[in-house]
Amino acid sequence: MYSADDFPPTDRGLIRSNGIFYGWVIVAVMWLVNFSAMATGNLSFRLFVIPMGDALGMSRSRLGWAITARRIGAGVSSFFVGRLIDRYGPRVLIPASAAIIGVALIGVNRANAPWQIIALFGLAGMTGLAAPRTS
Repeated sequence: MYSADDFPPTDRGLIRSNGIFYGWVIVAVMWLVNFSAMATGNLSFRLFVIPMGDALGMSRSRLGWAITARRIGAGVSSFFVGRLIDRYGPRVLIPASAAIIGVALIGVNRANAPWQIIALFGLAGMTGLAAPRTS
């Protein structure tokens, strides 16, 4: 497929001995992770809409706004979170994001009004880690 001569000298270390560019391995792994997360997180959320809506006293449309708030929070904060990951690395930010998501989910348990749930889902989405997984 590729040889080391196809790339600049600084990128030659990224070619494996079998000729596979290491970047494509990363792309394949991330595709698999996203496929798994979307299948278990977003696509199955509809199974929980009615029970969650009944338990939280929310209509389906308000529960839909919670998911929308999560996605908007993830989109808006992605530039900031990306820079933080570049600067501090994932070892610092993944535990911090997990803590924020944990606090948000505990808050969902304690919420008294639909707007609180929508705001907490938005907060969880802002971590950048929770985009497909907090549902």
